Amino acid sequence: MKVRFGGEIKDFNPADYIEAKKVSRLDPFSHIAIAASIQAAKEAKLDMEKEDH
Repeated sequence: MKVRFGGEIKDFNPADYIEAKKVSRLDPFSHIAIAASIQAAKEAKLDMEKEDH
């Protein structure tokens, strides 16, 4: 069984999350995945500057 669906994220600008140079190299799915991971880390209040050894 095939399922096809799509959607649009209005006013999404990948350059808000990714360097402009990299935006052109990545596909839209990667843009969304990167943005989602950045938002998740912020909401979880993770400090990426600290390393946990």
